[in-house]
Amino acid sequence: MKVSGSTKGVYADQLVNYLTLDGVNIDGNTSYGVHVNNTSGTMQDWAITSCTFNANGSGIYVSTAANLNGLSLTGSTFTNHTNTAFYVGQSSGTPGGLSNVTISGNTFTSNGPLNNQAALYIEKLSNAVISGNSMTNNGLGTNPRAIIVNLKYGTYSSITISGNTIVENRGATQTNGYGVNVAGRNDASSYNTFPGTLSSLTVAANHITGFMRGVEVDNAVDWNATSVSNNTLAGCAYGILGVVYGTGNTANTGKTMEVHDNSITGSTLAITNGNPNSSSIDADCNWYYTIKSGYQNFRKCYLQPLAD
Repeated sequence: MKVSGSTKGVYADQLVNYLTLDGVNIDGNTSYGVHVNNTSGTMQDWAITSCTFNANGSGIYVSTAANLNGLSLTGSTFTNHTNTAFYVGQSSGTPGGLSNVTISGNTFTSNGPLNNQAALYIEKLSNAVISGNSMTNNGLGTNPRAIIVNLKYGTYSSITISGNTIVENRGATQTNGYGVNVAGRNDASSYNTFPGTLSSLTVAANHITGFMRGVEVDNAVDWNATSVSNNTLAGCAYGILGVVYGTGNTANTGKTMEVHDNSITGSTLAITNGNPNSSSIDADCNWYYTIKSGYQNFRKCYLQPLAD
């Protein structure tokens, strides 16, 4: 089946439960390939498998008030979208939800060519696994973005990002850019009244190449329940970062983030603690590779705060 040439290819308004899309070609729809737009109640158990999304506005768009419990997105391709390929918004007035999610085995290539666009951009997410995806050259070349989880207006838990291959190789001079960025937005003045928080995060066994920032964890993501391990980062100016920003932000005071067994090459700073709140990064047992009198492995890292 092919769904093509509309404003919205597949539109789910109010409650649509147990929807399955299998092997559908969703192409050239000007706004959204699939639009999830319920404003009350919770949709249940969607499965999108082996579908082709090409040259839509966004491939999949979940509106700010939408609530979906159970989404499996597997084995699908997303190419040449004019906006972010997979977009999930959140509302401060009528917050929705996205929970019990698997995004696995998909391919995202050349999506979202404008500033701050990405392969995945998500503002609400709990009990989720993003694994085994391939992502190449998404976002603007000078500000490329692959996986952006920018949590707002709610309490979230249990996100795992693992085994993804994330590449930026267009060669543009980057002013910013993220392979993986997970943030709990509690910064003043826009988000401190109704903050977004995350209680458990695992970033593991990803291969990330060519971004200004490889993996960055920001603000109200609980450092005591965050693990960044066994990732391979190559050619990222900043390898792994933990950052707290915003005037008066006391997130993660006195906490420790676990960062272990990562391979980091070609970085100006391999591991960076940008948290001013007396917190630490336990960075034992990371590998920083250099070439000196042949090929040598050094089991160490360089830990340095961000400059003012």
